[in-house]
Amino acid sequence: MGFKVIDNLVIVDHYTNHYAITTPTEKRSPCIYIKKNINSLNLSIYSIFYRSVIDRKLHKLGDNCPLLYALKGKQNLVVTKDSMKDLKIPFYQILEILKNEITDKYKKIDFIVPMPSKHNLSLQLARRLQRQFHQSMVLEDLLIKKSNREMSEEVANSDIPNTDKHLILQRIKQAEQRNKLFSVSDIPPPIRKYVHPIKLNETQIVEHGIYIIVDDLISTACTLSSAQQVLVSNSAEIDVLAVSLFSPVNNRIKET
Repeated sequence: MGFKVIDNLVIVDHYTNHYAITTPTEKRSPCIYIKKNINSLNLSIYSIFYRSVIDRKLHKLGDNCPLLYALKGKQNLVVTKDSMKDLKIPFYQILEILKNEITDKYKKIDFIVPMPSKHNLSLQLARRLQRQFHQSMVLEDLLIKKSNREMSEEVANSDIPNTDKHLILQRIKQAEQRNKLFSVSDIPPPIRKYVHPIKLNETQIVEHGIYIIVDDLISTACTLSSAQQVLVSNSAEIDVLAVSLFSPVNNRIKET
């Protein structure tokens, strides 16, 4: 079960595994990836749908995830309610498996934190996870994005290689000109490790416990790692894992 795209319409197709595996499949949906960070603070990322690449001609469409782009209204892609209904049963089947895998390792999940986004997909997923981990609490305002000014100052005063620094500052400026917040997706994947766009909301505190940070799609996982670092730096007695709707492509990330 995967997706196909006809013109600009994304359709759930039971007979293909293009773009994703959307039925329960061992070591695929759900799957886990361990993000290895320089500071040895590794991050376990559990994904519901395994993203796959079958036909390279389809690679660029919707950044290899046309359903997500349709849900966000990007690249003129759309999806019907009927197609989304076709995903409902397998989604909850996979979610149940994922919950069991997490509870096998963690006795209790205390807090679920959606990544900040102008779209609410991460928040929606966080709320569905909360129904699985009944004693947990969704903290939707714990993490926020840094302003473009904060990002510019941080990058300008960093020891990032000059060529990469210039490109990042240029993309931040372009985002500002469009009246948008800078996003890590604005820069090439190899240099995303240099930027840390997430910070703690000053009105919030990080309590002790086990946290799940939630995102809709994983590419380099640099932003998730940045969020993990923010949480850990504000409390010594926490553990952090992550859950995403879609895995990295083929559940692999080129570590740099």
